[in-house]
Amino acid sequence: MSEKNVVMIKLGGSVITDKSREFTSRNEVIDRLAREIHCFVGRSRTKLIVAHGGGSFPHVYAKQYKIHLGGYSNETAEGVSRVQNSAARLNRLVVERMMEIGENPISIQPSACVLARNSRIIRWNTTILEKALDSGLVPVPYGDVAFDEAKGCCILSTEEILRYLATRLTVSKIVIGIKEKGVLDRNGKLIPVVSKSNLKGVLEWVKGSSGIDVTGGMRSKILTLYEIAKANDEIECVIVDVSKPDALKNCLEGKHVTGTIIRR
Repeated sequence: MSEKNVVMIKLGGSVITDKSREFTSRNEVIDRLAREIHCFVGRSRTKLIVAHGGGSFPHVYAKQYKIHLGGYSNETAEGVSRVQNSAARLNRLVVERMMEIGENPISIQPSACVLARNSRIIRWNTTILEKALDSGLVPVPYGDVAFDEAKGCCILSTEEILRYLATRLTVSKIVIGIKEKGVLDRNGKLIPVVSKSNLKGVLEWVKGSSGIDVTGGMRSKILTLYEIAKANDEIECVIVDVSKPDALKNCLEGKHVTGTIIRR
């Protein structure tokens, strides 16, 4: 793969779906975010990966069948199948919406190529994803089920996917798009920066996810981004409120937006 830096985006499940209603996508939001991404790509020629969460799609079955707890049985096998299918359904919707506004996305199915151990990726041949980037395509991976050497199966969070890719690619920026101002304290006030100096205190009061979620909510986001920033402080890691029009585009363009920076 060429040395040009890659920007990775996560469209949060709470943004692109209604997590209070099963299998309900927010199509108008997906369309808007797709347009903002397309506008940025057209102006910058940046290599981009657009990942997304599952929201009210795979989390429904993941919780019902307790896939996040692992184990394996006939019932688990049914759950794995249903989680994989529902995650893929949302992914196709996102990919189709991006195509409609003129982008060139390509779906990347983690459940078909990733091996995990205790919900962390241990093996993934990313050659195809890298070839897609070099060919001018926008890879679109997503939170999915995965086979797990320790637990049998697991739910692979989108943040874990981005963490692993950050160790394989030359990444300059990671944007986690949510529908809140960023990381909030116990009084609902924005915490603009999370780093070693305040990480422990933040984790004591940080809010979890609203609605159905089996991947750890905001706490997991903070810990994963902090791990990325700690390993490579050249990667800019931000959690941004993308529910507001142009917030994602402005963040990608380096303009000031409401959110939280994660530093080592």
